[in-house]
Amino acid sequence: MAPQATTTDMVTLTIDGRSTTVPKGTLVIEAARQVGVMVPHFCYHPKLSPDANCRMCLVEIEKMPRLQTSCSTPVAEGMVVKSDSSAQAKDARKSVLDFILANHPLDCPVCDQGGRCDLQDFSHEYTATTSRFKELKRVFPKEYFSPLIETQMNRCVQCLRCVRYCDQVMDVKALAPVGRGTLTEIKAFGAHELDCEFCGGCIQICPVGAITSRLSMYEFRPWMLKRTDSVCGYCGDGCQITFQTKGNALIEINSTQGSGRNNGDLCARGYFGYHVSEHPDRLTSPLIREEQAFKAVQWEEALELVGQRLLDIKAKHGADAIGGLISGRCTNEDIYVFQKFMRGVVGTNRIDSSVRYGHLNGVHAMQRVQGTHRWAVSFDDIEAADTLLLVGTNITETNPITGLKVKEAVKRRDAKLITIEALEPAIGSISNILNLAQHQLGVKPTGYATAILGFLKAVMDQPILDVELQARAPGYFNDISARLQAISWDAIHAQTGLASDTFTQAAQVFGQGKKVVILVGPGVLRSSGGFGMVMNLLDL
Repeated sequence: MAPQATTTDMVTLTIDGRSTTVPKGTLVIEAARQVGVMVPHFCYHPKLSPDANCRMCLVEIEKMPRLQTSCSTPVAEGMVVKSDSSAQAKDARKSVLDFILANHPLDCPVCDQGGRCDLQDFSHEYTATTSRFKELKRVFPKEYFSPLIETQMNRCVQCLRCVRYCDQVMDVKALAPVGRGTLTEIKAFGAHELDCEFCGGCIQICPVGAITSRLSMYEFRPWMLKRTDSVCGYCGDGCQITFQTKGNALIEINSTQGSGRNNGDLCARGYFGYHVSEHPDRLTSPLIREEQAFKAVQWEEALELVGQRLLDIKAKHGADAIGGLISGRCTNEDIYVFQKFMRGVVGTNRIDSSVRYGHLNGVHAMQRVQGTHRWAVSFDDIEAADTLLLVGTNITETNPITGLKVKEAVKRRDAKLITIEALEPAIGSISNILNLAQHQLGVKPTGYATAILGFLKAVMDQPILDVELQARAPGYFNDISARLQAISWDAIHAQTGLASDTFTQAAQVFGQGKKVVILVGPGVLRSSGGFGMVMNLLDL
């Protein structure tokens, strides 16, 4: 948890006659939101650095000679801001909208963003039904963009949210603005279709209908959809998602800014992978075997049969003759209810799950060292860390949203990143966490154990050890030192291909960290020596 702001860290200001106190450094647009004043904007987004290119968020600030962009102006003590109460600011916003609409097509009836479009909303609020511009609109020729993402550059308001999200949040840089002035359009690099991770972030962050999903084109209007919140089952990140359904058809999935642990971010599986639920090969009803074939039946019949068979097996062979398996993609609540049923109703402890595969190596190690099997690190800890060590994670593939938290810590908070991965740095339109690493210890998948020992040996050689802990547990330190001294750097180099200087330099950065987080992935946890490797990492 972040420390609470002191009195000197707070600033009091007035916005449209409403007084508010906010932390120092807060932008005017965010302070206005807190008092219920909605400042119109296109280019601003809380996840992105201020760009102030759309000029839509202009406000009047006393003692300043001209209108200011609220998305790039930090608050100051005693500041008096006029937004809706300023005729000058309203006139400026109308002029900005006039320029935007001068080239914007009148195609709201066929635009998938219609009904939830910022430009549509602001146009109704600020502009008349006619335009002062009589010139011909500029028109971009329609081009194929990608199999999943559709673009209509005639609708683009050139806010560059998509480009900045791809760069600042995803660290992919798959998009770029091409051209100048009103002829600017968003394209992939080169004369090729888009080839990236397809996280869908550019679709979600676009304020208009310039970038939309090809999987649900022309199928809905927002008011036609029923929304149901749920949790993504792709990995253990537990992202909050919202199912958008029309009748019995799943139209799209999205996630809202500020909701869930993922804060609105999704990966390709979460955003575009929902059609798996409607695949024709997917079971839609329970099946009962009759002779050599399966027969589709109603749930009541299937559950009655299963219940009776379980009772028969238990009566004849005992409860331990029954075992239960459950997928790791189920929610924690579902898994809890399942084990409760198996233990409390059936009476057996023979329960297993795909979650166990590999994770027990970490669970047993933590239970032994820290007395609890619970993972103690949260997303907040990752974001607040000043040093991060990734070991065998391939994090952007296995846990993409956790990977975003690591990227945020490195890119926005200048955290130091050290990686021990069986990957190579590569510049391209696919995210590679190694590109952000200050020190990369590249090893083969079979070399993690030796690399961890080499890193631990380098750390023990540094004058950074906790003196108080050494005094309380001298035997522990002496035992570790003796075992590590028995391992030569030549042996470590022979198995990892890494010189001792490589480990030493990474260990020096690691030792300087005040808030250190170590993330361990399946490359370690699912290996035969996973338990020992996690134990060694816990020694750090």
